[in-house]
Amino acid sequence: MSILDKFSEADLREFIALCTPVVGWEEHNAYQTATWCIKRYRNNPVGRPARMPVLELRDGWEKLCYRNLPNYSIFNDPLRLADLWACWVVYSRGYLLAMNSSTSLFGTSIVEDIGNINTIIDVGCGIGYTTAGLKELFPKATVFGTNLADTDEFELASLIGRDHGFAVKTSVDEIGEADLIFASEYFEHFSKPIEHLLEIINSCQPNYLIIANSFRAVSLGHYKHYLDGDRLHHGRTISRRFNDQLRALGYRYVATKCWDRRPAYWRKKHARKPTVSRFYYSFRIGGKRYRGALPEAERNDKENQRTEHQARDL
Repeated sequence: MSILDKFSEADLREFIALCTPVVGWEEHNAYQTATWCIKRYRNNPVGRPARMPVLELRDGWEKLCYRNLPNYSIFNDPLRLADLWACWVVYSRGYLLAMNSSTSLFGTSIVEDIGNINTIIDVGCGIGYTTAGLKELFPKATVFGTNLADTDEFELASLIGRDHGFAVKTSVDEIGEADLIFASEYFEHFSKPIEHLLEIINSCQPNYLIIANSFRAVSLGHYKHYLDGDRLHHGRTISRRFNDQLRALGYRYVATKCWDRRPAYWRKKHARKPTVSRFYYSFRIGGKRYRGALPEAERNDKENQRTEHQARDL
């Protein structure tokens, strides 16, 4: 069974059973927390329970961050694994499916556009399901995940890695150069995300980056404000500066059909050219103007229609 097909309630119970020997949690509480987080991330109407431990963790993290005293012990709390399951079901699994969609690049997929590569790093790999999914999408590549040492996440991801053909390291420095960096809601866990981005680029020199940032989201382990140099920035501002830094480093944002531009696809300017020729056009729907792109075949059809009209006018 593909790892990308694991998202049902039965799969959640299987995941909880896998985690229990590692973290020793109470299975009912873990199930309740994971299902509640899934509903919240999907914006389903959910009330705030009288006592939800994962919310207490998040609120405690935010209070300490406000005082500039982040408590990183939350990354080793058992209930964080339940939150990570919800993130897999709602977010990162969808990013992998979008990458593999035949229409994500207007006629081809992001996976096909990247092609055969040697090394992939899933930074901040969490429970390891996304890393396993990357191994499925790129079976010939050597895939690594990174995670905090001496945490339940690291142990669990290593356990899953043994079954799915990837290894978990504590830092990208242990791996070296890589062709692709995948980062799903990773940089939000650093008070200086742009500085950390530079560290990864300098260490790995990737040609491709798949990034899903959510600097404005309120979530466990996210900061409310971020530092760039000595200046403090809100999530919206740091997101723009983060993208500007990627462009300054020689990366180009590749337009995709992924919903809300997530994940974002960045390619080094000297990397292989896109496999789809683009012909940009504008059109109106409901009085609003949109811009899009057409694959080569549809572009030829448009050009043929234009030639026919010109000939008719003559």
